[in-house]
Amino acid sequence: MKVYLVTEGSSIIGLGHVMRILSLSQAFEAKKIIPNMIINSDDSVSQLLIKKKGFLFDWIEEQERFLSMIKNSDMIIIDSYLAPRKIYEEISLITRFPVYIDDNMRFDYPPGIIINTGLHAIDLNYPKNTSNTYLLGPKYSILNSTFWNPPKKVINKHISSILITIGGTDVRNLTPKILAFINEKFPKLYKKVVIGKGFQNIDDIKCHQSDTTELIYFPTPLDMKNLMLTTDLAINAAGQTSHELACVGIPSICITVADNQVLSANKYSEIGINYHAGWYLDKNLLENILKGFIYLSDQIIRKKMSQIGRNTINSTGSKQVIEYLLRRF
Repeated sequence: MKVYLVTEGSSIIGLGHVMRILSLSQAFEAKKIIPNMIINSDDSVSQLLIKKKGFLFDWIEEQERFLSMIKNSDMIIIDSYLAPRKIYEEISLITRFPVYIDDNMRFDYPPGIIINTGLHAIDLNYPKNTSNTYLLGPKYSILNSTFWNPPKKVINKHISSILITIGGTDVRNLTPKILAFINEKFPKLYKKVVIGKGFQNIDDIKCHQSDTTELIYFPTPLDMKNLMLTTDLAINAAGQTSHELACVGIPSICITVADNQVLSANKYSEIGINYHAGWYLDKNLLENILKGFIYLSDQIIRKKMSQIGRNTINSTGSKQVIEYLLRRF
């Protein structure tokens, strides 16, 4: 079976979509199918593709090369918020089985299967027709295999440690600002700071390192899961990490750093999966983080948040997605 997974991601725009298709790749591999990955990216992704069948090039600009590669494919899954509708139309004509991952109903998709794993997906009112099938909601959460069936999270009485994880690139340069603020307000609190391969601000982060700060460089998904299981609270950028935190059951304070995260982050906060501190440019962002910390100091609230997250996010959604697609195929 000839399968292509297509997306974009880099040290400039972030790696969330890349991590999502890598998770789908794992679910395919569990079915003895090795997909080809085509990623519009820079070298920040190359390490992630070790032992994978991957091609790094700007497939939006090099459409002729891209369309030639995927010609006569059995299935293509595209996860993009940059590609124009014209490319989707070409894909729907070239492949036997087109699948589109969407976050905010970017446009009216051509015939195929549309996947939106967000809590807000049902609220988007996708058009009902005979040419599209929809897989909507957290039942289909696309998570790395490390997060499949995680152990139950222990919620301690007091917050003694905090995880700061702002994606694989921290394109908004939030980590130094947040670390400095937490050091000022809670100097005795133990801070675990995740530094991704795409970070350009490591020296700035080091300036705020203290005896109660641990810098974790380039953690694997397994490292991330263990960090979540052994930390009391997280401050994170909205996106793929929000799903992982909720799946594990770690209470979190979420910051939106991209337009396509806003609807999902608001819905997460609305049902109590996390505390939304707001948009990264909000002048009151740090004050909102402090309010979130005070709110989540209550163990009962954190226990409730942890349980809601674990009950809402399907940890094995990646497998369910692939099993459904293969049945339909």
